[in-house]
Amino acid sequence: MAQQWPNALHYGPSKGKGRGFFATADIPIGSVVLAEVPAITLETKTPRGSDPVDIRTPLVTQFQSIMSQWHTLPPYRKDQLARIDIAYMAPAVLRTTQSFMEHYLGCPAAEMCTVPHVEAQLSATPILAFFNNAFEFRTEDRTRHLGLYPFLARMNHSCEPNLIYEFDKQGKMYCVTARDIEKGEEFFISYLDTSDTVTQRERKLFDKWTFTCTCRRCQFGDQLPALVDVIPSIGSYSKFTESDHGVAETFNVELPELWRWIQLQWLRMRAARDRQPVAQLYHLFRELAHALYKIGETLQHPVYLDQAAKCWANAARLARQHYTGYPVFADACFLRATEIKKMTEFMKWFGAPHA
Repeated sequence: MAQQWPNALHYGPSKGKGRGFFATADIPIGSVVLAEVPAITLETKTPRGSDPVDIRTPLVTQFQSIMSQWHTLPPYRKDQLARIDIAYMAPAVLRTTQSFMEHYLGCPAAEMCTVPHVEAQLSATPILAFFNNAFEFRTEDRTRHLGLYPFLARMNHSCEPNLIYEFDKQGKMYCVTARDIEKGEEFFISYLDTSDTVTQRERKLFDKWTFTCTCRRCQFGDQLPALVDVIPSIGSYSKFTESDHGVAETFNVELPELWRWIQLQWLRMRAARDRQPVAQLYHLFRELAHALYKIGETLQHPVYLDQAAKCWANAARLARQHYTGYPVFADACFLRATEIKKMTEFMKWFGAPHA
């Protein structure tokens, strides 16, 4: 069963990253370290599959909604939001800022970084914080929303994150540890899809958040964890591995970095299976599901999508065992499995390059 650590986070200086959150104790894998409701929410009409934070033509009504919610916040929530970093501005945020200054505050675009009026500066802060740091979640009717979470927004990034997060249908966010955490270790989330290649991740991080990741995967490539972390074991993990290993290897030449990452997750899973740590297997199935989905989507290959759905279904089953008090994790995995199954059936029905 998952443990809850209500006072697990300490906010302090982070070398090369400004400030970040650190563990206040040794925390085992699968522990809930943060549960947070959004301070500000906004329904978004952006097309499915587009970047939810890249709202290219923000409406005045969106700014008014953000500001009206801001004014109703208690002082401690405003203080939390004031600590969110808005020093950097990615291109999408610059467009948002320009539109905001011109249409909402009546400030010329040339003055958008040096707003002379105190009232305008106070109004700019929550809006910039929102569009620079909002996360997407979906409600019961699958409507897309953006939410600003003061604690989650201040988490630093790693392409090998030690935290994952999910949102329930009311928008509440839950963060759990993806591995054992030592006291004093910094917590990291991933800002993007970790199954992307190093080059893709570098480009996305710099384009959207104007920084270069220096985590181990980015510094040494996706092969390094296989040399450092994997415990050799004998025997195959399951019929899944045996039956589909050859299928994955077929596309080794086309997607070498992703294939190496999949190999790594399989090796980790084999090593973990003998000890049966439910939380660890849950996270490994999630990693495999992401990677297999990326291959299936890239190559339009229904076999990969089908196996990704199976991985998400396995993750859902394991989440029900471990996160008994937090159904959001099993629900999220089950939903992804269902959506991918529908995609696979559609692809098989209408035909696909590798069907």
